[in-house]
Amino acid sequence: MGTMKRFLILVFLAAGAGCSGRQPSTPEAEDIRLELARKDSLLNEVFASLNDISANLIEIKDREGLVTSTAAVDATREQQAQIFADIAAIDALLERNRASLVHLNDMTAQLRRSNVQVKELEILVAGFAKQIQDKDADLIELRRQLESMQIRIGELHELVDSLHGDARQLEASNRHLEETLAQQIDAANKVFYLIGRERELVQAEILDKSGFIGRTVSLHNRYNLEKFTATDRRTLDRILVEQRRARLVTPHPEGSYRLETGPNHLLKAVAITDPERFWESSKILVISYK
Repeated sequence: MGTMKRFLILVFLAAGAGCSGRQPSTPEAEDIRLELARKDSLLNEVFASLNDISANLIEIKDREGLVTSTAAVDATREQQAQIFADIAAIDALLERNRASLVHLNDMTAQLRRSNVQVKELEILVAGFAKQIQDKDADLIELRRQLESMQIRIGELHELVDSLHGDARQLEASNRHLEETLAQQIDAANKVFYLIGRERELVQAEILDKSGFIGRTVSLHNRYNLEKFTATDRRTLDRILVEQRRARLVTPHPEGSYRLETGPNHLLKAVAITDPERFWESSKILVISYK
């Protein structure tokens, strides 16, 4: 750039010297001075535009490197935001360069009309124009790659969302299955017992008396479970009775329980020693007393 600037200054001075080959009159000298001032102003604008375009191209190259190194499917949200900020900055820099190039072409044309040799300047401007055109193409390709990356990110997010949805559905299904299984296990282990006076249990149609003068007592076929105490056989190991002349009406295998007795035919409690066998014949236990 320094060599080009010196070259343009020499061309500019040569053009000025050609205009002042003879001793000018005062009005002519003033016209030449104004023309030289105008050319000097144009030349300064040319240098400013060239410097601006050059600096912008350097920054564009730097930002392209940052975008290329950062762009990845696993980029964080902060990195993605920085990528799009860099892309917007590149776009803005290219727009500034395009505007500077239009202005530079206009000033080159003005210098040419002022008999300043601008061939080297035109070559330099054409080179900048080619670089700007190439960067426009690079930006289009970069946007295409980022769009492809965004599509992959979107597909990845959809896959993750789908997996999360499947996981939630599976978790809900497992939870429902566990709850159902727990309910079924609880229901399978649910048993009922009732302790009452024999006469009252018969009146309540819990028990049924039959046979010779009613000596056979059994569970009524229309008994109401609402009158029973519901419990879990896994935790029930002893039933307190504390009644005289009490007996088990419902059938339960011998050896699966033990009667805890006291004086005068007192049944203190029924200790269940083998719950599996005790409840296998019936989930209903009725203890009656006279």
